[in-house]
Amino acid sequence: MSAHAAAGSVRYCGRIFTIEEIDRIRELLVSEPRRNRLQLSRVVCDELGWRSPAGRRKDMSCRVAMLRMHRDGLITLPPPQKGNGNGRTRPRLTSASDPREPITLPAGALGELLFRPVNT
Repeated sequence: MSAHAAAGSVRYCGRIFTIEEIDRIRELLVSEPRRNRLQLSRVVCDELGWRSPAGRRKDMSCRVAMLRMHRDGLITLPPPQKGNGNGRTRPRLTSASDPREPITLPAGALGELLFRPVNT
């Protein structure tokens, strides 16, 4: 959590949030439990007037800020609807992925190198 917390405010994504604003975000989370994180960020931007100089909502910055608030224990976000958000799954680790001794020989001393595609 930011050092400003003791002074009644916290900084996330370049914006200082007052305790009252964090309380308002909590109220929005409780009053609209069916909203997803994107919808919540739009409502929060509208409620707090968080917009870019061009007048657009700063909803991506808002989502990042709310996630950091969630991780700092200030608010409780609904679970993400699409896993980690980037659409990729984490590879399954096996003993084959464990670190091994580094190869320090020159490439010519290794003999024939064979490359095979790996299907997972």
